[in-house]
Amino acid sequence: MTSTSHFWDQWEHKFAPVGNDIQLHYIDVGPRDATPVVLVHGWPDLWFGWRYQIQALCKTYRVIVPDLRGFGRSSAPSTVEGYGTKKVTGDLAGLLDFLNLPRAVFVGHDWGGAIVWRMCMFYPERVQAVCGICTPYFPQGDVCVDYDKLIPAIPQFSYMKLLGDSERAAKMLDIDPRRIFTAMYRKYNEFADDFEFLKTVENVADPSDPVYTEKSELLSDAELDYYVAEYSRSGFFGSCSYYSRRQQDFEDEKDLPRVINHESLYIGAVDDPILKPELAAGMPRVMPNLKQELVNGGGHWLLWEKKDAVIDILQRWLKQLDLSTDNHFWDQWEHKFAPVGNDIQLHYIDVGPRDATPVVLVHGWPDLWFGWRYQIQALCKTYRVIVPDLRGFGRSSAPSTVEGYGTKKVTGDLAGLLDFLNLPRAVFVGHDWGGAIVWRMCMFYPERVQAVCSVCTPYMPPSDAYMDTDALVKAVPQFSYMTLLSQPDDAAQLLDVAPRRLFTATFRLHSDIDTTITFLELLRNVPASPNPIFTKPSKLLEQAELDYYAAEYERSGFAGGCNYYAARRIDFEDERELPRTITHKALLISPSKDRVLTPKMAAGMFHVVPNLQQEIVEDAGHWVLWEQKDEVTRILKQWLETISLDTPRSDIEDILP
Repeated sequence: MTSTSHFWDQWEHKFAPVGNDIQLHYIDVGPRDATPVVLVHGWPDLWFGWRYQIQALCKTYRVIVPDLRGFGRSSAPSTVEGYGTKKVTGDLAGLLDFLNLPRAVFVGHDWGGAIVWRMCMFYPERVQAVCGICTPYFPQGDVCVDYDKLIPAIPQFSYMKLLGDSERAAKMLDIDPRRIFTAMYRKYNEFADDFEFLKTVENVADPSDPVYTEKSELLSDAELDYYVAEYSRSGFFGSCSYYSRRQQDFEDEKDLPRVINHESLYIGAVDDPILKPELAAGMPRVMPNLKQELVNGGGHWLLWEKKDAVIDILQRWLKQLDLSTDNHFWDQWEHKFAPVGNDIQLHYIDVGPRDATPVVLVHGWPDLWFGWRYQIQALCKTYRVIVPDLRGFGRSSAPSTVEGYGTKKVTGDLAGLLDFLNLPRAVFVGHDWGGAIVWRMCMFYPERVQAVCSVCTPYMPPSDAYMDTDALVKAVPQFSYMTLLSQPDDAAQLLDVAPRRLFTATFRLHSDIDTTITFLELLRNVPASPNPIFTKPSKLLEQAELDYYAAEYERSGFAGGCNYYAARRIDFEDERELPRTITHKALLISPSKDRVLTPKMAAGMFHVVPNLQQEIVEDAGHWVLWEQKDEVTRILKQWLETISLDTPRSDIEDILP
């Protein structure tokens, strides 16, 4: 049995959660560190419409091609209220967020052209440059022009009123997608002189008209089959809903700027019967950096009919743009999501050789996976490095109440992540709260831990009697900040106001910390204190690193992370029957200048962690992962080399597939 493969079969299909319960299906090919170019399809097209341009551009650019919401394999809201340019451009911004890309070049065709022009208005900072193919830029007017007024002015738009009745249009088109695609996807000179697209849609069920059955040479059988299969599955309602939102689009866009200042390109098809190039006459008045190219001998399906001409124009335009970007080493890592049980999804990074020893790096508070960026970079050459955002942090699920937190649940997530990745065990390394979590992994899931390391955080065995936060602070005064953080709603209300000020004040060299105030006082002063500690740039972070933290916490808020401090009673109840001794091979890395988790707090650990090795890092405070990144990496590498890979099989391997 043989099968025919096509050049587009080589591209992996991926899915990105972009917010508001929307998941976009997309293709992402080309060098990870190249300029990202997002190609946006129109109606009734799919990502697949760009197949020839993907093939050509991906040699030089990172080419990202989604199915828009309502199309193909992306989420499709079931009512017209789920559509509109504001929502669709928000999806594209969410896709950039998911891919950890600050901006991209956007190129759109047909409806995709309208969307990329609107990207410049809704999200101007995310657009490096913009190109519309066939679709002119029409600035929003001062009044909404409904179809009854639009169609007399532009008669070839008559079909839009029918498609705007989304349910009726979908019922007509869903009956036999092959007929509509056979009739529509044609070379410009195959259409009759009196062609009206409205009639093509209205008469789709007409058995006597050969236009619905005589296939055009524009598509191969395999290409036509792809479209038919995709729309047979998804239906046309979602895509037709774009035409039903004129009034809502007007309301959403009326206060946006009308001028697009980005470097811009308009590619017009001389023989397009719908989006005629003369409609673009006014564009230079509102697009001062516009270049225009017209393609002869091509109609609306220019991407295929004149594919080489389109590719040549795009490549020349992209080449002359100033596409210098501030790429960072962490931009190369793909962001993934794992369902780990109990409706929790963990965001994580997974880099390094697939068959190497897995090392799971676990962050603390108020950190993220990103806190391990330097160690990821160093360790992934030799180890498989897996770095999640814990529940409540970053892009992972965040339960809304304290009952959704606690060490038992969080360690369960990590065990679930190993299950998802089909890994029986791993080396676990944690910093700050992550240290507490990896010690607890040894107690809740000892068979999943190959070896364990904590940075800063000593192992504190479960207590025989419950100690609340007030009692803890009396015993360990430097923990006073926990009295605030153990009230998640109050703490979040305080910190959500100004994440950038918090990180500027907190993420500092140990020698650059304001020692005249406690950390509790610092937290209470985040919103409005004139203390320069909140505004003076830290030497510990680059601007791009600070920007990353600020952006992530502006999206997620602080409540989830603060719930870790609120779950003391839950942790006591869950841990009281656990063993107190950890027999795994263990390492504690202690920075000598940590003001909160001081090295002397580890004095009793050797009694309960018999295989412990402790290393002191001089001239470093709590943020030792960055302050002395090379030394931390050296210690970790040296220790990891001593860990035997010939560990006994565990019961878990017998049940994993």
